[in-house]
Amino acid sequence: MKILKKILMFLLSIIVVLLLTKDFIIKNAITTIGSKAIGAKISVEKFNLSLFKQSVQIVGLKIYNPPGFEDNPFLNIARAEVDVDIVALFKGKIHLPLVVLDLKEFVVFKNSQG
Repeated sequence: MKILKKILMFLLSIIVVLLLTKDFIIKNAITTIGSKAIGAKISVEKFNLSLFKQSVQIVGLKIYNPPGFEDNPFLNIARAEVDVDIVALFKGKIHLPLVVLDLKEFVVFKNSQG
């Protein structure tokens, strides 16, 4: 019985740590994996995933130009917020009751190859 209690306490502590650090983990995944996927630097000031509100908020999302272009962000989103209807997702439908996109800057450069 004591071993079961210790195992449950250990699992509970892992869940608490994951809930407290989920935003940090996801933010770092977006910047590292996203940067590798698109071949350009991505930075995020703040990321918040609310499981209870079923919403995602990103503040200060910047996607920079790929190598060979100016080292400026081509996409600068001051704030992006999306509410998701989880029940609709389980039914195979996408329902976003709220989508907020505060686009600060969007710059496109054309190189010599077009």
